[in-house]
Amino acid sequence: MALARALARRPKVLLLDEPFSAVDWTTRQRLYEAFEQWREAAGVPVLLVTHDLPYAARFAQEAVVFEPGRALAAVPAEGLTALLGAA
Repeated sequence: MALARALARRPKVLLLDEPFSAVDWTTRQRLYEAFEQWREAAGVPVLLVTHDLPYAARFAQEAVVFEPGRALAAVPAEGLTALLGAA
């Protein structure tokens, strides 16, 4: 509901912290797809915090990977796929 309220206000930028973490995997995949369609149509920049690296690699334009206390890498999304392969 919080995400729906935020989208209803037609934001100029959207900051999200694990917005789909409380739902099951199947629902999360559907929400990711619907959210990506909305983002493309709305053209709103999104800053998303997620632990779901495959999702980030699929939909991000840029990514910053953190470990406790420091940033490990700031990469274009294509570079995130390489980081995932190295992990």
